[in-house]
Amino acid sequence: MPESREPALTFRGLFDWLWERLPEARPHLAELKADAELDAVQEGREIPDASVGYLLNPYGILSDALFWPVIVPAVETRNGDLLARTAAIVEALLAAADEDIRDAADLRVVSPLLGHAEYWSIFRHVAGPRLLAMTTRS
Repeated sequence: MPESREPALTFRGLFDWLWERLPEARPHLAELKADAELDAVQEGREIPDASVGYLLNPYGILSDALFWPVIVPAVETRNGDLLARTAAIVEALLAAADEDIRDAADLRVVSPLLGHAEYWSIFRHVAGPRLLAMTTRS
């Protein structure tokens, strides 16, 4: 039986990893990918055959395809299912073996989440242990 190959949760694999796990992020990821392809064309760079996902900055992916367009609306509408799924995504990001992924998640998801008291007061109810542990950091 052939092995199933899931996208890796790495700095270069974040685009595909998030695409596979969070359908609500797909329109935003597609827009980021289209923008990256357009930039490559305008700058005279070749677009790789497979995916330009690795051209996208994971910090931008986490801000522009996860936190602002998916997590914030889930919090504002108190969408329990989406909150639970995004909490699992955040927990996986914080548990990633790739330190760059953990750093990007901290800066682009955790910090703004903890920085908005109203968002955090809602999201904390679905937060996993890694995220909850970060609320006590100095």
